[in-house]
Amino acid sequence: MSRYRIALIVGIVGLTALLVAACGGSNPASTAQDRLRIELTSPTIRGAVTESETTITGVVSDTRARVTVNDTAVELGSDGAFTYAVPLAYGSNRIVIRAEAEGMTAASRTLTVTRNLTLTVDAPTDGASVSQNRLAVTGRVSDPEAQVTVVGIPVPVQPDGTFSHDLTLHYPSTIVAVAASVGSIAPIQQQLTVAYTGAR
Repeated sequence: MSRYRIALIVGIVGLTALLVAACGGSNPASTAQDRLRIELTSPTIRGAVTESETTITGVVSDTRARVTVNDTAVELGSDGAFTYAVPLAYGSNRIVIRAEAEGMTAASRTLTVTRNLTLTVDAPTDGASVSQNRLAVTGRVSDPEAQVTVVGIPVPVQPDGTFSHDLTLHYPSTIVAVAASVGSIAPIQQQLTVAYTGAR
C-alpha cells in the first residue's frame, strides 16, 4: 500500500473522530449533563410519623425545571431549591417528586411515609394499688381529633391531645381499658390492672 493511500485513510479516520466528538455522539459527559437530578434534604426520617403533614425539601440540578410533588407544581428558588408541605392520611402515604425540563431526561424520587396514631397512658401504672375508690386516668393521644374511651366511656380530648377521666372502683381488681381511634383506622388500646385495697 502506497504512502499516499495510508495517509488518506489516517486522515479520514481522524476527521470522522473529530465529527463524532463535535456532535457529542459518544461523549458520556454530555449525556450526564442532559439528565436532571433531584437531591432531597427532608424528611430525614423514613419511618412512621404522627404529624398530619410532612415537609418535602430539596434541590433540583437545573433551575429551568418544572418540579411537582404528587402532581402539584412547586416553586423553585434561584438556586433550584424547593419546599412543599404534603398532608398525610393515616396509614401509608406515597409521595412522588418529579422534575422535567425541555431537552433533558426527567428525574423522579419516591418516598413512602406512614402516619400512625399513638396512645400513651400516664396514670395509673399497670399493677398499681390504691386505697381510694376514685382513680384518675390520664394520658395523651397524638391527634386531638381522636376519640378516646376509658372502660367504654367517651372522654373529652384537649387541643394538646391530653385527656383525663375519674373512674370509680368497686372491686378488689379492676381492668382499666383505654382506647383511641380516628377515622377508619383500627382502634388502639391499652389495658392496665389496678388493685383497690379499700374494697369490701
